[in-house]
Amino acid sequence: MFFHTKKNIIAVVLLCVSAIMALTLSCDPSFLDGTKTDGTAAVSSQRAVSLSIGRLTGVNWFGFETSSYVVHGLWSRDYKSMLQQIHDLGFNCIRIPWSNAMIGKNPNGIQINAYGVDAYTGRTGLNTDLEGLSSLEVLDKIIQEAGNLGLYIILDNHSRAADGYMNETLWYTDTFSEDQWISDWVMMATRYKNQSNVIGADLNNEPHGNTGTGSKPPAGWGYDTPGYPHTDWKAAAERCGQAVLAANPNLYIIVEGVEQYDDSTYWWGGNLSGVRDYPITAIPANRLIYSPHEYGPEVYQQSWFSDPSFPANMAAIWDQYFWFIYKQNIGPVLFGEFGIKEASAADPSSTAYKWFTTFMQYVGSKASWTFWCMNPNSGDTGGILKDDWVSVNTAKYNLIKPYLAGAAPTPTPTSTPTPTATPTPTPTATPTPTPTSTPTPTPTPTVTPTPTPPGGTCDNPEAKSIPLVYDGAGEYCWTLSSAPNFINSWNLAELTVNGVDFTNKWAAGSALPQKINGLYYIHYRGNYPWSHFEAK
Repeated sequence: MFFHTKKNIIAVVLLCVSAIMALTLSCDPSFLDGTKTDGTAAVSSQRAVSLSIGRLTGVNWFGFETSSYVVHGLWSRDYKSMLQQIHDLGFNCIRIPWSNAMIGKNPNGIQINAYGVDAYTGRTGLNTDLEGLSSLEVLDKIIQEAGNLGLYIILDNHSRAADGYMNETLWYTDTFSEDQWISDWVMMATRYKNQSNVIGADLNNEPHGNTGTGSKPPAGWGYDTPGYPHTDWKAAAERCGQAVLAANPNLYIIVEGVEQYDDSTYWWGGNLSGVRDYPITAIPANRLIYSPHEYGPEVYQQSWFSDPSFPANMAAIWDQYFWFIYKQNIGPVLFGEFGIKEASAADPSSTAYKWFTTFMQYVGSKASWTFWCMNPNSGDTGGILKDDWVSVNTAKYNLIKPYLAGAAPTPTPTSTPTPTATPTPTPTATPTPTPTSTPTPTPTPTVTPTPTPPGGTCDNPEAKSIPLVYDGAGEYCWTLSSAPNFINSWNLAELTVNGVDFTNKWAAGSALPQKINGLYYIHYRGNYPWSHFEAK
């Protein structure tokens, strides 16, 4: 998902759902290669369901896939402190989204301050060892420190273009080829070959699209979607996975589902029902992980949430779409994304609370998973952290805490990753398909209406006060008389402050231009219901 409203779906989905299965990963080679510690062959059922080392129970920390080209929050926190807090909360794994556009870029939005004090540790000095580093070199530092803390890392290729996940249904685009996608993955696999805590390559986030009114071209599973050549996601994942394993045989190849299989649709990347007919066979079983995503009614009001039998109806739906992989011992499953807003987590009467707690009771103690997300700036769910980037949202955390597996064994850290030349990135252009209102379409589309926003035209700006937060499509002008501590935006077509461009960027208040007539004039233009701006 995105910090964005990433899971927003475009239309009603047929009654079908996903779930997950237990997966256990180990830095012990005897478990990674399917042998027991005594050297004999491991029992396949043990490998397929869970390894004796235990489960992965982690959290997503996003930002590298955005135009910041780095994990978010480093404008106010030290990266080592963020990792320490993740560790202290009991997570043993971090899923880190990244985009191909990040390669060769430099990050923005990092506070490098020798005198700054981190709000969690109280230590002086913020990100001082990140000065002058490229985005990949910052990722190196994060991975190394995570290894020192015993935290596993899953790298999630979230999009080709920065912030491009909403417009990209496939693993390639008109301006970014499959060959380049595989080449970049081989580079990443090689770069971290000797970094033992990097254990997973999540090849492509949420392949989607459907043959109805949803996004095009639609990803297929086991076949090219009729009328759309070169759309077989299963075949592409096998090609890429084989190349990644040739470069780094220690990785797990993590393969998400699609949106539509035959005539059934589900959440983006969450439909793994095609595995019954077309299981992945070209990737060794002890290196393969199936990875659906699961969300609740806060992302989209699917039909099953209003079924009279809800939530008793959910187990059968989850079995139908992915939990059968666990039950039939087909292969391991990692639940890559799921989440809930704090208000719903604190309200047992809410539909989202009932969905979430039913889901966790059904799979939470059996499955491996990475919760969405650590960041507070996710439009879909919010985060583990509050907007101050340090306080914990205790209601949602307390719902997942009983299902934490505990710390993984500390991998042997390495001082530096295997050096590799950073390839020149292929320029990417954001495609412009017909925008949709949500990430999971269905046969009969319904678009969530956008509420009438405040403000007027730029000829008649509306005076606002801090905090100013707005989500939605449209064009508006506002004024602020006082300086915010920071501004941030995403999925916007345009955002200017006194004529200076700040589109889809985080910026400190001190970086804003001088006031005009004692005011900041903010020009907002968004094309989607999930376009977002905040000044706090």
